[in-house]
Amino acid sequence: MCDLNGYLSLFADSTRTHTAYCSFEGNKALVRLWVVGYPRISQGLLGAEFQISYPENIIQLNTIQNTSVIEQIQGDLGSGIRVIYSDCQRQPHWLFSQNLFVNDHEFSIVELNSYHMSSCEPSHGEAQTYWNLYLNYSDDLDMLPRECIPPILTITPISSNSWGSIKALYKK
Repeated sequence: MCDLNGYLSLFADSTRTHTAYCSFEGNKALVRLWVVGYPRISQGLLGAEFQISYPENIIQLNTIQNTSVIEQIQGDLGSGIRVIYSDCQRQPHWLFSQNLFVNDHEFSIVELNSYHMSSCEPSHGEAQTYWNLYLNYSDDLDMLPRECIPPILTITPISSNSWGSIKALYKK
């Protein structure tokens, strides 16, 4: 159940249909994280405060903010962020997209810690996380979600000092 104002979710794709990346073929992978806000349509949203916990096997790369929704930002995703919207949002909307480099093939979770969301109406409440992002997901794991997508890029090192290992970095 979501709160009075709405909820936040993490996704593996821009269409907001997948919350997991399948087990990686290689030892390392590039994946993309999407942070999405879901307002309660009757109230809409004007902002959100939250923090994302990244597992140790993640290197955060570039982050893109949705400038058509976001007017002001204080903080960052990893240590805690406050986002103020440019106007009242009454439909689902993405806030951030972030590329992540996964260092190994162990199962891990990028976890959304929601603090609260501000509605367009004079009501405040704690937001709830609907979905976190699951990395190196396998059907052998006895948990939801059951559907996953492949990473954007997987890297299987050939040799640490070879031209082949350098070319593998750019292989799609």
